Amino acid sequence: MISKKRGQGLSLNVIVITILVILVLVVLAVFFTGGFANLGGLISKLYGSQLVSVSQAKLQCDSWCNQYDSTESQLWKNKWCNLDEKSTFDLDTDGDKKVDREGETCSGPVINAQCSSIGSCVS
Repeated sequence: MISKKRGQGLSLNVIVITILVILVLVVLAVFFTGGFANLGGLISKLYGSQLVSVSQAKLQCDSWCNQYDSTESQLWKNKWCNLDEKSTFDLDTDGDKKVDREGETCSGPVINAQCSSIGSCVS
């Protein structure tokens, strides 16, 4: 006689809960191993001023200038047009990881990045 036995299966709820538990464990492992150590720095780069050295700020300003000069898109040129006024840097001038100069711009006296093409654009 052939019996019709069905195998035991896992319910969808068990599978979903298992995936969520694994995801939470991965996030906790990353947190406790210091994976989120630079999260504050990443957020501050996206919004507002950044604590950087004068040389890092000058490199960033020069990069913006090169991107402005190399793009053909008027949309991107408009984006970078007033970047000097919108993007400020909090400078660490002596390497002690503390703010020494706040709100410095690319064309300011401390950074003094020369980018005549951005400075002369019309928005």
